[in-house]
Amino acid sequence: MPLTVVCDVTVPRGTAELLEKALKDRFASRGCESADFTMRFSLDGSVGDGYTLLPDTGSVHITGGNPSCLFSAAGEFLCRSSFDGYGGFQPYRKAVKHSFAEKLRGMYYATHFRNFWHSAPPEEVYETVCDLAFRGCNALLVWFDMHHFSGIGEPDAKEMITRLREILACAESFGMAPSLLMLANEGFSGTPDSLRAENTAENGYHTPPAGFYGTEICPSVPGGKAAILRERREVLEAFSGIALKYICLWPYDQGGCTCKSCAPWGINGYMKLIPETAELAGQFFPQAEIIVSTWFFDRFTAGEWAGMSRIMKKGLPSGAEYVMAYFFDGLPEAISKNGIPENVKFISFPEISMQGAVPWGGFGANPLPEFLRKNSLPEIFRGGFPYSEGIFDDINKWICLRQFSCREENTADSVRAYLKHEFCCDSEALADAVLLMEKTLPRSVYRQDGVLRCDISCPPPVEKIYSEIIKCDAALPERIRSGWKWRIIYCRAVIDREIVRTSGAPADSEEYRDRVSELIRLYHAENAEEYVKPPL
Repeated sequence: MPLTVVCDVTVPRGTAELLEKALKDRFASRGCESADFTMRFSLDGSVGDGYTLLPDTGSVHITGGNPSCLFSAAGEFLCRSSFDGYGGFQPYRKAVKHSFAEKLRGMYYATHFRNFWHSAPPEEVYETVCDLAFRGCNALLVWFDMHHFSGIGEPDAKEMITRLREILACAESFGMAPSLLMLANEGFSGTPDSLRAENTAENGYHTPPAGFYGTEICPSVPGGKAAILRERREVLEAFSGIALKYICLWPYDQGGCTCKSCAPWGINGYMKLIPETAELAGQFFPQAEIIVSTWFFDRFTAGEWAGMSRIMKKGLPSGAEYVMAYFFDGLPEAISKNGIPENVKFISFPEISMQGAVPWGGFGANPLPEFLRKNSLPEIFRGGFPYSEGIFDDINKWICLRQFSCREENTADSVRAYLKHEFCCDSEALADAVLLMEKTLPRSVYRQDGVLRCDISCPPPVEKIYSEIIKCDAALPERIRSGWKWRIIYCRAVIDREIVRTSGAPADSEEYRDRVSELIRLYHAENAEEYVKPPL
């Protein structure tokens, strides 16, 4: 008989329906359509932010503190159980009582550049949201990228807002907190020249801020702040009716202004905008908590982290409750010296997409276990929102959510758990091959006389990776080997091998072109911008 899912009266009907569908899909994808097993679910607020698993003969009883915890618990039960991919199923038989390590276990979908989040059919995006729920995610952050549009009333802008609202509604149905990112001074493409922010290497800036589109608004010129707040109001109003839990304000890449009155932007012009923006957000979403991002502080000018350290010690701008940061090269001196005040909620923004290669995800899966281990810093971060540009970083999403859920320090073990769970394969040789992909990821991509060139910085492991992936591909059940999670790993192995085989000139390789074309189809990147489109 098929899997039976039973939810008692404490579980909302919508949650029960999603649990039943998602679990039956996951059993079926592992060849267990006829599993004679019962999964029972209950809600009990006294459990808190966590869950219990109580196995019995032929069943398991899962109790969660809230709906999000039920999905997380179901996912953990599947992860601890064993499937062989051909119908064999060994349920986990030990009792578990789990409390999540971090309150905030988010994910950020960067919805722009015609990447997967921007362009894929909604049902494919929703399936990834379901995956996140089963991995412990309890908040989803999206962004309405204004520079793509001339104004809030443009048909394409309305279409994008509808898409984002539907993604957030899907997240909410899985118990996740809907969340919205907004650049502090972004403007629509029709921003008048008289209001546009400056982006030059002056007023203490040694480098013009990157990711600047020229539509940003200077809050210091006459009418600038009013225009910023007017457009923020338009965007917030467009998302009214959604119970936004977090609203994240952003400084650079995109955003910023280097004029004399705004510089240094991170601790001057940016900070001055936060109280009024937070007050405005509270008019539409009184329950929302404001996150202040520090992305790229000290990258273009000096002293921003020193200034931010003073601000945190004195007190964040009115309305701000969280500080978001990510450190690529160790802690800034000001943070190493002064630490983080106990009253500051400090969260991370793990970079899981752009590291190592451009285009992002352009060659397939990009596992980053060692990078994410070194930069997790659980002693200062309390959860966060990993930054995703598409589906190619799926292993990294898994790693980060394991770190947030249980502070799993051994990221290599996280990769092994991912492979066992997603592909019903606990081969150490496969794990070694996937772990090696981090070493072979860094590369330079360029055109020479119009011909595509790609130089992999560390090519020696490529052949070993390729051989093991090809071997595993032949052994996997068809329903697993044809799924996108395996295909992005397979494509990465084949593409890299062709790059090395052709001495960095793969354009004439039919196998290279076929696998890159497959990635483009999987990513729905036919019209994507170059940063997120696999290179042909």
